[in-house]
Amino acid sequence: MYDAHGKVTGAIESFRDISDHYAVKRDLNLTREMIQGFADIIPVAIFEMDLNFLVTFSNRIGYTLSGMSREDFDKKVNILDLIPPGDRERAIIALKDILGGKKSTGEEYLLQRNDGSMFPALIYTGMITDPETKNATGLRGVVIDLTEQKKEALVHHESRERLELALKAGDIGIWDVDMRTLLVKDVYGWADHTLKLSLDDPQSIPINKCQSLLHPLDVPRVLYAFYQHLKGKKPLFESELRLLCNDGSWKWVVVRGKVIERDCNNQPVRITGTVNEITLPIK
Repeated sequence: MYDAHGKVTGAIESFRDISDHYAVKRDLNLTREMIQGFADIIPVAIFEMDLNFLVTFSNRIGYTLSGMSREDFDKKVNILDLIPPGDRERAIIALKDILGGKKSTGEEYLLQRNDGSMFPALIYTGMITDPETKNATGLRGVVIDLTEQKKEALVHHESRERLELALKAGDIGIWDVDMRTLLVKDVYGWADHTLKLSLDDPQSIPINKCQSLLHPLDVPRVLYAFYQHLKGKKPLFESELRLLCNDGSWKWVVVRGKVIERDCNNQPVRITGTVNEITLPIK
């Protein structure tokens, strides 16, 4: 305080309790740590970004997939930098659509790590809005690494192609038994090619018709192996046997199968497998 001549005559002090301020700050830090902790245990990448597509949050998997560290992300990584140049325009359109209110159904991209290597991924995004104004403030989403799924799909595709070639050549037959109807399906093409059989109904063969084609000396061994598998004592049904051809000769074959469906009482409902000709019994 000053008097009329500008001389200091006193002072006014004020005190403000800021305990609440520090308590709020502490609670916010705890909340952030909790959110980060939960996000880090989720097995897919989680991210948030602002309206300029700069990443503002990522979990541990996000760092791993991108090949970057948390410090790298603190320097503001643009999500578009993870997408090869040729696909960025599609990504920009998709992100703007989400900001415009469109629901994400997932977009598949080939993403680029920090070291230049690529990996296939599926990205789902959603809009972040201000709770008061309802205006868009950014985007959040998940990134699912599709590397293993793609590998499995390729292996499955190649195996299927090999099987189809074998089926077309008549080397392998596929059979499918419905235990409720005791009908064998899908085996006619192989039976026609290998055994030269002519059947009334090529779509399905009664199981007793199949049994009538077995060599009498092989029946006990085949039935034993079959029921051992049905009872769950063997992981697969497998047996070598002779089948009667249309000209009266016998052909050695190996039959393999597995129960693929059981009812509520654990009884087998459906069994499927393969049959192929062999020159001599393997064992």
